[in-house]
Order: sequence, then structure tokens, then C-alpha cells
Amino acid sequence: MAVRYNSEAIVRGCEIINFARGFGKLAEELAKSNPDEQAIAKLTKQLKESSTKYFKDYNAPTDVKMLAAMLQLYYDDVPKEMQPAYLSVVLKKNKHSFEKYAQSVFDKTIFADASKVDLFLSKP
Repeated sequence: MAVRYNSEAIVRGCEIINFARGFGKLAEELAKSNPDEQAIAKLTKQLKESSTKYFKDYNAPTDVKMLAAMLQLYYDDVPKEMQPAYLSVVLKKNKHSFEKYAQSVFDKTIFADASKVDLFLSKP
């Protein structure tokens, strides 16, 4: 139940997480000791195209609310012994507010802002 709930409520619950996960292959390539420049160029081109589509109708304030709501549902519905330890750390650091945590995530990430993503992709 906890794994399914995590997948549905958190990973698929708000758009930004899925969008950020799309950068995984580029991150892996960039982390290599000898990255393949052709692979980076290909991945960057694909990400620029998907980014344009993603931000066309994206609404970050709505996504912030979704992340906070989904985390709250997960916290309320999944037995505490099945929850990851980081969840209690997140709550403690954010004065028991998933809204505050969600906003801090969006304030710190490039994935909620098309211009920041474009800037990163111009020179990954």
C-alpha cells in the first residue's frame, strides 16, 4: 500500500516531480567522468522540446498546492511505520507544514521556471 500510495500521491501527484525525473538521463551522462558530448546534445535537444510543451500550460502555484496536499494525504493515510524517515524530518524543519515545505521546494528548484530550465539547458 505504501509503495503504491507513494507512486500515485507523490511521484504522479504533482507535475514538477515527473518533469524533473525526465532530466535523469542527462544528469547521469553529466556525472560520468568522460561524458559523451553527442549524448548530451541529443538529451538536451529532447529536454528543450519537452520543456516547451511542459511550460505551455504549467501553473506552478497550483502545483505547489498539489504537492502540499498529496504529502498531507500520504502522511495522514499511510501508517507511520511505513513512511520514510525523511517525512518526519521535513515536517519538523517546516513547523509541521507541508504547505511551507512545498513552497520551499518550488523556491529552490529550476524546474518550476521555464527561464531557469532554458538557462540550464543552454549549457548543462
